[in-house]
Amino acid sequence: MLVRHVDATQANATITPTPTVVVALRWGVQSLPNVTYQLASQGFDLTKLDSRHPDFAASVRCVSTITMSDLTSYGAAGYSATHYYSRSFSANVSKFLAATI
Repeated sequence: MLVRHVDATQANATITPTPTVVVALRWGVQSLPNVTYQLASQGFDLTKLDSRHPDFAASVRCVSTITMSDLTSYGAAGYSATHYYSRSFSANVSKFLAATI
């Protein structure tokens, strides 16, 4: 069973130090914790997937592990926790220049 949620916080501020200058500040933090429990494959009824071999499918108690060399593994590996996160900051300064005709 995969438990996933997103925690995201941000703050924005706009400042006008002079009538022709605008400063925009942005800050953000994003947290993506993923927790996987082995319960995902326990109790899964394989007989619903393969009706040609019901005896074999009924004897399997949990789905085997799927392992990939460059990605996250899935299946009967047990408990695992991964915590992805990102932080960002940006600033922008704009100045109005009068157009001459």
